[in-house]
Amino acid sequence: MDGTLERNVRAAAAAFLAIQWILYLWVTSARPEWVTPLWGPGTSWETFQTAWFAGLVFLKLTLWLLVLGALFLTLWARRLR
Repeated sequence: MDGTLERNVRAAAAAFLAIQWILYLWVTSARPEWVTPLWGPGTSWETFQTAWFAGLVFLKLTLWLLVLGALFLTLWARRLR
């Protein structure tokens, strides 16, 4: 991969993960009034935090599987040469 493209991809991935985590920390600590009505009546902050955290874990595990798949395909393509 081109050096500049590789740096840009790494920076974008790091920024994406950092922004997600910062938003999670901000929303769970500030607990704005408008968040729980978006999830429906009777939603507690504990449910909201658990669901958001589970979503982040699922997203990161999915991204890791994609990275491992790309790594495998890259190594396999090099063997074919």
